[in-house]
Amino acid sequence: MKKHILIVDDEPTIQMLYKYILETAGYDVSIASTGQECLERLISDKPDLILLDLMMPDMNGVDVAKEIRTKPGKYGNPAIVILTAYLGENAREKASQKWVDGYVTKTEVINQELVDEVERYLSDR
Repeated sequence: MKKHILIVDDEPTIQMLYKYILETAGYDVSIASTGQECLERLISDKPDLILLDLMMPDMNGVDVAKEIRTKPGKYGNPAIVILTAYLGENAREKASQKWVDGYVTKTEVINQELVDEVERYLSDR
């Protein structure tokens, strides 16, 4: 059975690029554009991993991750990997409070690097 990944990002270009890369690698992929949409999809989709944008207009990625981790009965226990254009020490420190499993910097990850990162976080599950 294919692993399911939920991409949560408010930028359509990132959504479509990552969806293409991950589907080509054999994953089932769904997309959410906001933190609230992510939470709604978790109830029905049950993804194995969430690629979660750090900066979104309605809720930031850390707040979404915290909501997921504090209610595993409602949302399950997917791996959560933060997507961000820049990961300074403040962002890493804020997000590392048990809410997320890791980080992927958007500007550094392309094609096989993204697949390798996803596989790494899925293998820990």
